[in-house]
Amino acid sequence: MAQKLMRIGAALAALAFAAPVAAQSVDEDVRCLLAANVFARAEKDPAKRQLSSAASIFYLGRLDARISNERLKAAVQAQAKTMQASSLGPTMTNCAKHLTDKGLAMRAFSVGPGAAAPPPAPKK
Repeated sequence: MAQKLMRIGAALAALAFAAPVAAQSVDEDVRCLLAANVFARAEKDPAKRQLSSAASIFYLGRLDARISNERLKAAVQAQAKTMQASSLGPTMTNCAKHLTDKGLAMRAFSVGPGAAAPPPAPKK
């Protein structure tokens, strides 16, 4: 399980750096981070909780590459004041779609023409 999360984290970190920075504002990324953190803690469905945790890592990676810790703290405090509980679901839906789209794009170019074949499965 830990190894799987490490792979997810590494893939998400790579996506964060590969994604165009201007695609989403810092405030949008902070809202996604906050919504993902809420759902990662509160979601009962394990698959949705895992997606929320992955989204938290993804958006934190995007933010880490763009702003200082002090600016992140200020942005989190500012966005937390403006976010309504009723907006968390739609926000998380949009953020998860963005994350899923990036994952699909990464999968497409990683197995496209000229890509290296995946390593063989370990022998048992």
